[in-house]
Amino acid sequence: MNHPEARLDLSMLSQQLGEASVPLLRELYHLLEHDLSLALVLGELGRTNAGRRIPSARHNQCHDLSLATGIPRATVRRKLHKLQSLGWLETDARGRLALTPLAREQWSDINRRFWARLRQALAHLEE
Repeated sequence: MNHPEARLDLSMLSQQLGEASVPLLRELYHLLEHDLSLALVLGELGRTNAGRRIPSARHNQCHDLSLATGIPRATVRRKLHKLQSLGWLETDARGRLALTPLAREQWSDINRRFWARLRQALAHLEE
């Protein structure tokens, strides 16, 4: 792995991934009131519970999110409340969390833009 071509390829890959991911982070930063830890919590919820109701935010869910994100459990709990106040999460009668239609719409829009940038970045690597 000491070939100059391999280092150049990794450097180009890093540059192109940055071209795709930094705008995503910037967009999330502004959308989530300058708090990227909200994006971590929301992303982890989506990653592990896609399309399902999320168990209550009280015990295991906060613990699991804390372990997955490295964010303290009490902070995770506050982030979940913040996501609810922003209209991104809602609680049903049984205390389960779900992404709101607003969150699904905005997240879909963000993902579409990210994937378009990623495809463009990958196309540059093939040139």
